[in-house]
Amino acid sequence: VSKPQHYVAITGTNGKTTSAYITHDLLNKLNSKSGYIGTLGYEYNNEMHEQYFTTPNINDLHMILKDMVNGGCKSCAIEVSSQGLDLHRTDSVDFDCVSYTNLTHDHLDYHKTYENYFNAKARLFENMKKDDVAVINVDDEYGRKMINRCSCRVVTYGIDENADYKAEDVILNNDSSEFILVHNSRQFLIKTNMVAKFNIYNLLGVIASLVETGYKLPDIIPLLKNINNVPGRCMNINEGQSYNVIVDFAHTPDGFIKVLDYVKAITPKDNKKVIVFGMRGSGDVEKRALCASIADEYCDEIYITGDDNHEEDVDNILNDIASGIKKHTPIRIVDRVECINKAISTLNPGDTLCILGKGVDNFYKENHQILPYEGDHIVAAKAIKNNLK
Repeated sequence: VSKPQHYVAITGTNGKTTSAYITHDLLNKLNSKSGYIGTLGYEYNNEMHEQYFTTPNINDLHMILKDMVNGGCKSCAIEVSSQGLDLHRTDSVDFDCVSYTNLTHDHLDYHKTYENYFNAKARLFENMKKDDVAVINVDDEYGRKMINRCSCRVVTYGIDENADYKAEDVILNNDSSEFILVHNSRQFLIKTNMVAKFNIYNLLGVIASLVETGYKLPDIIPLLKNINNVPGRCMNINEGQSYNVIVDFAHTPDGFIKVLDYVKAITPKDNKKVIVFGMRGSGDVEKRALCASIADEYCDEIYITGDDNHEEDVDNILNDIASGIKKHTPIRIVDRVECINKAISTLNPGDTLCILGKGVDNFYKENHQILPYEGDHIVAAKAIKNNLK
């Protein structure tokens, strides 16, 4: 495949999709026609196409990249998963910039240990050319270790630790955020429509990746005020109702904590925080109870429901989830649409409901089949409209 202007790779447990999609959005706005490949599918020329792996297999990946080049793309932001790295799917892609978000509990059914999981991620950084750049979240314990695995130039970002791109004086609002970016001993005021602390991290990584591949910070900063919404990530479903409904793809313990921290911040003290979630079948069993215990700590009402059950019995999955809930009695409704409708029907003005796991996925994976589903965002919007009647 003939090489576009540059390839940017993002890896980590959480934040890959948001970081890659924002990079893609900003590259387009910076007049570098861009493609995106990842969990959402692959997108270029304003068209999203379906594909079912975060990082496609090597043949599909190169076919997609070829189509993008033929479509006029000059750059591409690619989510690179640990399984994709372990299966050598991106070995033949010549990345100019690789970015690391974090490493938390996920995919241990596949990797077995954190060390194996970390080593799979590290392959991306060990294979870089000397003149390329790695962008590392230095607030993350494994990020600090990753620096020693890089074969190229390294820049860092963070909020708590000293970093090349550091956020200070962070202000988080319901529908916006702002902070001071400290870079090269200079301070820049950043205002953005992105919400929640975890998205400040994602934004820092994106800014660093763009600046380190040749884009000018004064050109980037104005674009951050109105970043295109990332489908399925911290989506605020607003149909004119008096309560909050948040849809997010979170399906890991760390993902739950980050979204529920945001929910806690936007919900008045006297209002209730409600959650709807399920967990995937035929996968990491341990994280079911872990995610449930986090929901139990943060939320006032807990609804548990179906997700991608794969080949596993949904009752087994829900039993595993329920084992992590000690403070509350979970409300168990297997049908996801029915569950979301029920949860929304109980909300009062000022309450917040978060629906986690599926995001904008328009399918269920069940018994070796891919079945159609509207997506949590559409199901929630319809339920809100019905509730307003």
